[in-house]
Amino acid sequence: MKIGVISDTHGKLDERILPLFDGVEHIFHGGDIGNHSIIETLETVAPVTAVIGNTDWCVTYPLFQRRELGGKRFFMTHQVGDPEKPMREVREKVAEYKPDVVIFGHTHVMYAERHDGVLFFNPGSASQRKAGHPLSVALIHIRNGRLDREFIRLDKLTERKVGRME
Repeated sequence: MKIGVISDTHGKLDERILPLFDGVEHIFHGGDIGNHSIIETLETVAPVTAVIGNTDWCVTYPLFQRRELGGKRFFMTHQVGDPEKPMREVREKVAEYKPDVVIFGHTHVMYAERHDGVLFFNPGSASQRKAGHPLSVALIHIRNGRLDREFIRLDKLTERKVGRME
């Protein structure tokens, strides 16, 4: 199974993203969507699960979402705080839902680290650079019960950071 992961579009969907998500079976959007047309466009590729971000005044999505795909449990929210010591509400939801992966946005920085057995995963920002970090999206591959991740830098599409998630 292949899953597209995007966050922080802020009302702009880069034309390079849809071809990168060709063949995905699901898309996660980690918030700061900008407007509903972003989700509608992504839905032309695959079903989308989205959460509201701190700058989303024009869209209504939940603060938290959870999905099970490919035998893995995913939990989403826009902000987690420090992934090593998440905000109280995030810690409580993680304890309740017991996800394999927490997908988040907000920081505009690619991130994939395991904390207390849970992978915290941020695809980075698809529309606004922060402190020199590149524009990026990500793919998650689930094969034979294993998770692999692939960060895709939009400014250097030939340069992909691939790694094992577990």
